[in-house]
Amino acid sequence: FKDYGSHRQCACGAGFYGNGIVCGDSNECLANDTCGANPLVHCVNTRGSYQCECSSDGYEVINGACSDRDECALSGRCANGRCINTNGTFHCECNHGYLGCGQTCEDVDECAISVHTCSVNEMCVNTNGSHICSCNPGNKRDNDGIWKTADACSPEDPLSCPRHSQA
Repeated sequence: FKDYGSHRQCACGAGFYGNGIVCGDSNECLANDTCGANPLVHCVNTRGSYQCECSSDGYEVINGACSDRDECALSGRCANGRCINTNGTFHCECNHGYLGCGQTCEDVDECAISVHTCSVNEMCVNTNGSHICSCNPGNKRDNDGIWKTADACSPEDPLSCPRHSQA
């Protein structure tokens, strides 16, 4: 409102039009030059204001122009890999043991696709980014590394599983 000493008069705030009692939102985007002359930048009317946005994802308005947004600076990108920012987008280079189709990296189940290093006397167990080989029940190695039938793998027996395996 405006204070005129003996009386007060209501007025609409910035970004609004009307008689001060009833106010409506002004659409600042109706003016052709609201966001400049760049055809890649478009105006979005908001309540009492507006904002300029780029017409394509992966860009942001900086000084009236669309500039590449560094998506890799946002948290949560490319878990299990390295984020590579490119013009208007990004892609992931996945760590060993993970595969992706551009923007995510998922664990490879080496056991399911038979690309593991376990012998026929071992059981493959998938882990994040890798796998481990465990003794099959009823097998163990002797002192010479030869597989022998046993009651079961025994964590107390250091010869029960091959090197890099678990009981």
